[in-house]
Amino acid sequence: MPHLETLLTRENVERALEDAFSRPDELRKGTHYAILFRGREFGPKALAKRAVAMDPALAGIRLKDFRHNSGIDELLPYYERLGFTVAKRRHAAPDGGDEYRRMARLCYNEVGWTAAVDISGKSDDNHEGTYGYGHEEWLFELDKLVDGYHYGFIEGIRPHHELYEHNSYDVIFFTVDGRNKKLYWAGRINPVDVITKEEADRIKEIYKANGWLANMEAQVKNVQRLNPNLFQNGFSDYKGLSIFNVRFRPTNVDLRSQYLEIPGGSELEKAARYSFLYQIPSYLQGFRSIDNAEDDEEPFEFVERGTIDEHGGRRGKFSYKRKPKIVDVAGVHVDISNVLTDKLTAEYGEKNVTPNHPARFLDREIDIAVRHNRSIIFYEIKTYPDAIACVREAIGQLLEYAHWQNSARADQWIIVAPAGQSIAGIEQYLRTLRKRYALPIFFQTFDFATGELSHLLPSAEVPGAVGLPVRFLP
Repeated sequence: MPHLETLLTRENVERALEDAFSRPDELRKGTHYAILFRGREFGPKALAKRAVAMDPALAGIRLKDFRHNSGIDELLPYYERLGFTVAKRRHAAPDGGDEYRRMARLCYNEVGWTAAVDISGKSDDNHEGTYGYGHEEWLFELDKLVDGYHYGFIEGIRPHHELYEHNSYDVIFFTVDGRNKKLYWAGRINPVDVITKEEADRIKEIYKANGWLANMEAQVKNVQRLNPNLFQNGFSDYKGLSIFNVRFRPTNVDLRSQYLEIPGGSELEKAARYSFLYQIPSYLQGFRSIDNAEDDEEPFEFVERGTIDEHGGRRGKFSYKRKPKIVDVAGVHVDISNVLTDKLTAEYGEKNVTPNHPARFLDREIDIAVRHNRSIIFYEIKTYPDAIACVREAIGQLLEYAHWQNSARADQWIIVAPAGQSIAGIEQYLRTLRKRYALPIFFQTFDFATGELSHLLPSAEVPGAVGLPVRFLP
């Protein structure tokens, strides 16, 4: 009696898989192995029966005339020869979990995961303790782009990389300060793609060619030089360890400008150290989406000296650690400046748009200045991976550029930041500044994918001139 799998073709298997997407999960059950299709898993034996049963060319075939009980080692090669991906089955998501919504711990980093700079807060009993760094140190160094994607590393994916590759995930990150063992929410990427090892090797070669990899290793060696007890030869070069395993677009990042402390007693304290965890309710207790940042605000209340707790208040709802030293991403800054200069030039004319315009004091430069009729507009570009940080840092500079000593150099101030970040609370904040202090300040985002600017926030008509126009340098 012939084996059933000899009837399998690429076409009838694909037909069965397409059908399975709109049906219950009966094809998800099966062995320790699965056929991967569009990021989902299907049992090999059940899929074979469905493929033959649905094939019109096999309408006269009686399934009972074929053997259905081939060993898995005999069945899987048929699928591979037909071009399908076979992988070990992942564990089913626990109650309340979703296979494609995950959580991951990042090594502790004092500069927003943009560089390896020191061992502050690092764990002392693992790779970090031996070599002084984790491979996630550069996860948010967003000026390093290849075809519009930033490539990085998530340790939680590494042990079972082959089970996650080709899939995309919504990942929430947390970190642990090794000095006090406290846990903090760090941010989110949605989506993040898990790449193949072949793709990782290709990206590594690009990083080498651009000098980026050498710069990363130089940072590691500097940390090691400052800490003689560490391994002193740069990268650890663990066998089989790739420096990259994920990619994402910068616009998919929501990185907190402050670490939000996770309440003590969280189930996360018991979780495996570096696992790709499910976003289950017991782990998510205390998690606050950055989109809800405005809900963190409480009415101001004077706190007497001696009654302030370690978080700066007496009964705050949420506890924050001082903000990480998030850095402005230089390469992204240049990209935005170039595209924005071109767009403004097309609108206002070359003689009316000047990048890096002298502020005429203390050798300061304005990112872009625009002359429109008798008004002057200052553009200040910030590329922190957190919109609140962009606004915070830009306001002081714009105030200085526009009003140093006793001047009125600009009629409108516009802050430009990368699109994709949460801007919750920013529009209302700028409305308050405009209403209470008459500051002509606005906010826009720049989308790398489309090259477009968003509308101005807060939504309002452009204000009239404030102060006298100044001479513009062509």
